[in-house]
Order: sequence, then C-alpha cells, then structure tokens
Amino acid sequence: MIRCRMQAVLQAAEAALFPTPWLTSSMPDTIAAARSAATEASGPAVKLEVCLGDVQSVVAARDGGAQRVELCAALGDGGTTPSIGVVRRSAQALRGSKCKLHVLVRPRAGDFVYSEEELAVMMEDIAA
Repeated sequence: MIRCRMQAVLQAAEAALFPTPWLTSSMPDTIAAARSAATEASGPAVKLEVCLGDVQSVVAARDGGAQRVELCAALGDGGTTPSIGVVRRSAQALRGSKCKLHVLVRPRAGDFVYSEEELAVMMEDIAA
C-alpha cells in the first residue's frame, strides 16, 4: 500500500517537474494533482517545489498551489543563474502569494568546482 502511494507521489512530482512545454496551461492541474497525491501519502507537511525557467511557468505553478519555486535558466544543462529580468518579474508574480521564490546561483553547467573568478561572478549575481 505504501509503495503504491509513493509511486503515485513520484509520478505526480515527475509530471509537475517536467511538464511538456506546450502544455503549460495544464500545469496548475498537474501541480494540484502532485500536491494532492503527496498530501495523501505523507500528510500536509509535504511541500511542493518545482524547478522552472520562465515567468509564465512561475505563474502557473503559483496558481496550481506550489509552495516553492526554484528559478533556473538552462534547465536542460542542470540549471544556471537566470537573468535579473526573469528573477524580478517572477518575484512580482509571486508577491502576495504563499509561494516562495528561490533562485539558483550557478554560473555554468558542469561540475560544482568553481574558480575564483566564477565565485566573484556568483557574488555579483547575488548582489543584483
């Protein structure tokens, strides 16, 4: 029984995290389904976080009941720091909602070993 519930949670989470780009309009329903399955399996303490790369998806996640958004660029490469414009517009879209915005700070794809210059770039991104 628990294995079936966890499988449902994982399937719903996968659908929410990797939606088909041309189905963005159905994202609120997908996220709501993932949230419902997660709550059923684990109780209301489960938080739903989605990784997204554009403002339209952030709005859809908010409307679908996501509690947290990780904003990234280049999701296909594992994620990099999004532009300041996308960050600001996403923050505006979430203002007044219960959905929290987390921004990925990563200067490039690949490993997580950074040079001094890359660390300096990351600090400037954070300051922006």
